[in-house]
Amino acid sequence: MKITLLFLSMVFLSFKSWAGAPVETCGEITSPISYKYCYTTYNRTPTSAVLYYLHGGGGDEHEWTQISQSLNKSWGQDAAGAPVVVNISFGPYWLLVPENSSAQSGLVEIFGNTIIPQMEKLVLGRAAQKRWLMGLSMGGFNGAQVIGNLPAGTFQRALLACPAIVDLSPWASDNELLDYVKKHGADLRTLKAIAQIAQPFVPDSATWHEVISPFTLLTPIRQNVSSLFIATNQQDRTFQYGGNLFAKKIREQKSDVKFESWSGGHCHLNGEAIKKYFSN
Repeated sequence: MKITLLFLSMVFLSFKSWAGAPVETCGEITSPISYKYCYTTYNRTPTSAVLYYLHGGGGDEHEWTQISQSLNKSWGQDAAGAPVVVNISFGPYWLLVPENSSAQSGLVEIFGNTIIPQMEKLVLGRAAQKRWLMGLSMGGFNGAQVIGNLPAGTFQRALLACPAIVDLSPWASDNELLDYVKKHGADLRTLKAIAQIAQPFVPDSATWHEVISPFTLLTPIRQNVSSLFIATNQQDRTFQYGGNLFAKKIREQKSDVKFESWSGGHCHLNGEAIKKYFSN
């Protein structure tokens, strides 16, 4: 079920600050773990910045190119400021949660310890001086996991766009699901779908609430990144409430966290706001 890609046809990013014809290079790495990647460069000028893009549910390593076609036409009159954009994928659905008793867990440690060094050696030949993060939908949830679990300063700037955050365990009972739908207007089928996606990575509700829930990670997220931007959508039935609550709680701890509520449904993006955030 392509929860995020259903909405990508509505996305139009009008970036005007980075230039140069984009060049996308894709491949697959199989050791010590298998994953696919694409990285996009916007100019021939050497850069020290890398923007890691975490795709949404149902997406893949090409999603950055798919959602940023207008960016790829005009992103870059200031070519020297353009980062390399790295889009990695373990498949359509995956969660970057810390290692626990579930066999599929532990991807966040692999991302930090293995994939970041591998990709930066590949695209820059060295470690990035500036490391930024953008996550969309499922990738927004994954972005919260990355910031909350990797060492402070790993990323200097992060945007969680339309994050797939709900104030509910993936092991919630049917009554809890129905109560959430009644209170917050969420779509029941979507809640059940994201629970099915999450359950292979989360063994039980206790692990969710004690270790994985973004609401459990509020303090390390606040401490671990210098600049954080959270954006939700006003007509996002399922994820607006959870995303807004997450933003509210983290802003209570760190008032300089940037928050915007964009128009439209799930993952209808504001290209100008994204451009501005990653262009200085």
